[in-house]
Amino acid sequence: MAQRTPPLGQAQAQTSATPSSATLRSRTTATTTSHRTTTATAARPNGAKGPVSSVQKTASKERAPSIRLAKLLLWVFLVHVGAIYLFTRGFLLSRSVLDSKSECSNSNMDESIFTDQGLDSNKCWYPQQYKKAVVIVIDALRFDFVVPHHDLPDDEREPYYLNKLPVIHRLLEEQPDNTLVYQFVADPPTTTLQRLKALTTGTLPTIIDAGSNFASSALKEDNWLAQFESSRGEDRILFMGDDTWTGLFPSVLNNNNSHAFPSLDTHDLDTLDNGVIKALGPALEDPSKWDLLIAHFLGVDHCGHTYGPNDPHMAVKLEQMNDQLEKVFASVSDDTLVLIMGDHGMNGHGDHGGDSDDEVEAGMVIYSKRKLLDASLLDRFSLGDTLQYTKPVGGNVYRTVQQIDLVPTLSLLLGLPIPFNNLGSVIPELFLSAKDPKSAIRDLLRATRLNAAQVATYFESYMELHPTSDIALAVEMEFGELFKRAETFMRKLGQDPQAKTEDLAKALKLYSEYLRTSLSSCKRIWAHFDVPLMAAGGGVMLVSCFCLLLHITIYRAVGMPPSLERFLAGGTLLGIALSRHLKPLLLKIETVQESSLGLVDIMIFSMSTFSIAGFLLCLALNAKPFARKESWSVFRLIRWPPLSGFLACLFIFVNCLIFASNSYIVHESTFIIGFLQTFGIIGLLFSLRVPDKAARIKAIILVLSFMAMTRVLSASTVCREEQGDLCSPTFYASAQQSVPSQWSLGSKTDGTRAATTGYNANAFEPLLGGMSAGGQYLWIKTTLVRIAFGFALFIGPVAWWANPLCMDIQTVEEPVGAVDGNRKSVGSSSTAPATQRKIYILGYANAFGASYYMALTMMFLFVILTQKPLGAIVLSVGLAQISCLVELVDIWRDADFAIWQQGLIERIQAETQASVENSDGIAAAASIQSAAQTEQAKAPTLNLLLPTVVLSLMGNLLFFATGHQATLSSIQWSSAFIGVPTLNYFFSPILVIVNTLGPFILCAMALPLVVLWQMPPKANKLGIVVLFPELTRLCLMMMMHQSLVLVANMFFTGGMFRRHLMVWKVFAPRFMLQASALLMMDLVLVTVTVLVVLSRVVREVSTVLSIRVV
Repeated sequence: MAQRTPPLGQAQAQTSATPSSATLRSRTTATTTSHRTTTATAARPNGAKGPVSSVQKTASKERAPSIRLAKLLLWVFLVHVGAIYLFTRGFLLSRSVLDSKSECSNSNMDESIFTDQGLDSNKCWYPQQYKKAVVIVIDALRFDFVVPHHDLPDDEREPYYLNKLPVIHRLLEEQPDNTLVYQFVADPPTTTLQRLKALTTGTLPTIIDAGSNFASSALKEDNWLAQFESSRGEDRILFMGDDTWTGLFPSVLNNNNSHAFPSLDTHDLDTLDNGVIKALGPALEDPSKWDLLIAHFLGVDHCGHTYGPNDPHMAVKLEQMNDQLEKVFASVSDDTLVLIMGDHGMNGHGDHGGDSDDEVEAGMVIYSKRKLLDASLLDRFSLGDTLQYTKPVGGNVYRTVQQIDLVPTLSLLLGLPIPFNNLGSVIPELFLSAKDPKSAIRDLLRATRLNAAQVATYFESYMELHPTSDIALAVEMEFGELFKRAETFMRKLGQDPQAKTEDLAKALKLYSEYLRTSLSSCKRIWAHFDVPLMAAGGGVMLVSCFCLLLHITIYRAVGMPPSLERFLAGGTLLGIALSRHLKPLLLKIETVQESSLGLVDIMIFSMSTFSIAGFLLCLALNAKPFARKESWSVFRLIRWPPLSGFLACLFIFVNCLIFASNSYIVHESTFIIGFLQTFGIIGLLFSLRVPDKAARIKAIILVLSFMAMTRVLSASTVCREEQGDLCSPTFYASAQQSVPSQWSLGSKTDGTRAATTGYNANAFEPLLGGMSAGGQYLWIKTTLVRIAFGFALFIGPVAWWANPLCMDIQTVEEPVGAVDGNRKSVGSSSTAPATQRKIYILGYANAFGASYYMALTMMFLFVILTQKPLGAIVLSVGLAQISCLVELVDIWRDADFAIWQQGLIERIQAETQASVENSDGIAAAASIQSAAQTEQAKAPTLNLLLPTVVLSLMGNLLFFATGHQATLSSIQWSSAFIGVPTLNYFFSPILVIVNTLGPFILCAMALPLVVLWQMPPKANKLGIVVLFPELTRLCLMMMMHQSLVLVANMFFTGGMFRRHLMVWKVFAPRFMLQASALLMMDLVLVTVTVLVVLSRVVREVSTVLSIRVV
């Protein structure tokens, strides 16, 4: 507005006449899109090409504020990295792995009771029941894909994934004693790598391992595959399928008998499966070349990721799997055990990784041409009471087993020792095949006892390494006594060769109870929490927040001055030097003695703490010049507008309290919407106090638009399992699909297809399908996306860097006497009137903001290219909402300045009136000057806290609105293949990261617009424009807000609720999201925002207008 329009003393050098401020305002209030951009040469007055001497003298200093600010933010970023690293080391620890291996000679069991069965003749733990095994893994084979469904209503269309495996249904009807179907329950996280580890070792996965799914490393734990290789030789193992296996077992599977295929191209439904089918046929025809055949199909999983489960493509893939299973069942011999299993399931969108029922409930089918089970024995020995069953599925009830139960079961059936770290239990049905009931119960008892002894041996070894761990306490207090009681009872039976079957069944139940209880306790404990490391990380993060607050309110320096830099560097070096000497001192503390604190951890902790100490010391030594009452008061944060600072603090406080409850975290998006709508309501009150009518109406419209866009964004949702009926998903075409919108258009089949857009979509379905599924038109989509990426990441940034300003020079010849740029002549004389030349700078009022906004749009283009279609629309609305916010801040800033200016005028007028009545002119003049100085000291400064917090909260809202949740299963892995036909280990992770954290990237980059938007480069008498103090506070406020939220997350997740039932399902994923968002926003602020964009904008404006920005 007019009061902020600068004189053109610096901006219009070499002009013959200077326009009035009103003229300038009339030429500079155009919106950003109407500003004309010229080259740097043309932007100089009169097209002067020569360098400006004053700029030459200060050019070396112009980057100094940007560099100082970047250094300060970099220090904060590094402290955050250290704090998060320490806390994560303590909280997300990997499970302690024991390197011991089971051997056939170390069962350590007294088996005298079994000698009458001849079972002691076998050289290993349990006599081999099958010579060969066929393990078929159909990735993401959900349980309901397997079992028959005959109870669907006649008027309901059958989902594409049901009843597509009729070969299994036929076996259940024709050979029920030879076929067993189980609900195969996985332990989260349900990523393929973690599932394969559990299926071969029998151990529980840890959530931190989920990030390893892109690149598997060799498995060093004891596992049944290595045991089989040791017993039979690697040339007796034939593998084909997912290359994750060869990454886990390179010494076992990397041979001529392995046929591994790349596994992470989710758009390719057929290449891997066709390769497996090609190798599987000859293998089944010549079984003499193998004793163990493993085939891992991926088409079902990839189909789910690409189209979702309820899609015609899924029916095609399942029917293909059915054909292959037909061949397998028909080809195997009597001494071969066949296992068909899914490693995990999938949710309604085809994704997995979390722990919803659909994701953890896979299917498993066990088949043998020999009789597997006498079902009557389960009821005869009352074993059914100890087993778990599903709810009715398709009208029938099925057995439920844990996936890790496969490990001891398969090991013993193949005559192998159970892997040392196994926590699973044998599946009882597979050991009840003997014709004599007493022999059958003894077979099962022996297998279960061996299983229990192996688990007990594992716990004994674990306790030796971790005698004070939670698991050791659980063994002693909860389930260790169960094994001793079972063994005592078993020894009594050993003295009675004629023990009754009822007594054998009782012993069996005791061992089963021990196995169930021990597994339940381990799941509850999960992993060892390192409390000292968590406390160190949380403490460093909390103190860093305090440092940020002190810098904002007391130190108030621009970035990192040389004095602060020296203190921080000195503290860091001192921390490195003392780190070696700190460990002996720390180990004297009792709580630290059991910590896994290493030298690297101590070094990071000491570097962080001593650098923070250097900051506080520097502050103490330099705070005196800034100790004026208004400078250091924390209450400056809650000044103008009224209640704005209080509202910002309330938002931060409530945002932190969200982590006090898992229910609050589940419904976090609702809280964010409430925060933003509350801001809109308060914003209406702020807008009503704007004195200028036109500006007031504009502000009200902007506030209402902001609130409307918040409501629009809230309509785009994906739901997490815990929300239940309180959430209706809208981000995808339906709750059960994750397909592009064209497929939903083609689903309209209400009898009027010819009159609907669905008909048109079906007409183009071959083209759309080819582009979506990686068909023959995939190159078109890939080429278009790469061109768009080229504009966003190369052409656009290069063009902007070469000419970043949205300014133009307009030279106008106007008659002498024209007012405010009007070209009306003063008189009507026929002689030509005298003219004067005026130069107008178009875009001057928004020189900083318009240029910065252009750079933001290029980042915006890059981010939306990684999103799904609705996600791109959501981010477009978000960009418009950011524009509304910065416009509102500008209007409120101008309004407050106008109110203050009017008060200043009234105060001076009152003092002037008093001086007229006072005969002492000197005293009157002094009084007027004193009043002016008093009011000048009260000049308002923009409260940056509220818009900063709002912008930070908008990042959270856009995260949820782009189809994400704080769950592993909501990660949109398909974005890894945008612009690349196959997985690229460099670009694909970047695309997934940008897809997930893109909203936070945009909001962090948009932050300087709060200060720069509509802020003209008005210089003082020394030619200096002061911007960086506010920019420094702005960046630190956003970092402080995100840091405080993370501190609260650390406190509740790692402190109060680390033993909470929902710690891994709700709290831990939310911690990982907050930590990732904080580090990403820090990194964007340091690099893109300050070092690149802000630095370039400031340098170019300074050069063109011959000013200096500090």
